Amino acid sequence: MGSIRTYSGSRVDPFDLKPEDIRIEDIAASLSKLCRFLGHGKHFISVAEHSFMVSHLVHSKHALAGLLHDGSEAYLQDIPSPIKATEEFAGYRLIEDRAQQVIFRRFGLPYPFDVSVHEADKRVAADEAIAIYDPPPTWVGTPGREPYGIPVACWDHPTAREMFLRRYHELTEYGLGSQEAFL
Repeated sequence: MGSIRTYSGSRVDPFDLKPEDIRIEDIAASLSKLCRFLGHGKHFISVAEHSFMVSHLVHSKHALAGLLHDGSEAYLQDIPSPIKATEEFAGYRLIEDRAQQVIFRRFGLPYPFDVSVHEADKRVAADEAIAIYDPPPTWVGTPGREPYGIPVACWDHPTAREMFLRRYHELTEYGLGSQEAFL
């Protein structure tokens, strides 16, 4: 199939990713430039910032999974959940799931990831929606979509990239992520 050139200069086939194709620098660079909610808001919030927040809101043993839970979007793209959930996107979901499995294998993480990561993902989205929409969408505050009430920084992409990488190195340096650790 087709291949893409990544931030690091390598070429990868998103439809046939291999663990050796995956570089944390490529994930950080791409996710820092991908805007949440298709850019339809008052402010830019990157997928990297979103992932950073999720990684801080789950138990530390799931923090690396929280940081990388949208890693496949670095190779495919961020598609809003209501669109991705449609029948027309069934094939995309399969490709995304395969890519996510490879990324988790590359970083020694179990897949599928813990349900707490999904829960934090949805709740952080509610905080983000409050930060960028006036008024917030009607789904904010519904069961499973209750905001944490945390501030959203709306980092520019260089800051988002730096903070994502900093969090990755913090988690991997201290052996957190897939191992048991304290909160």
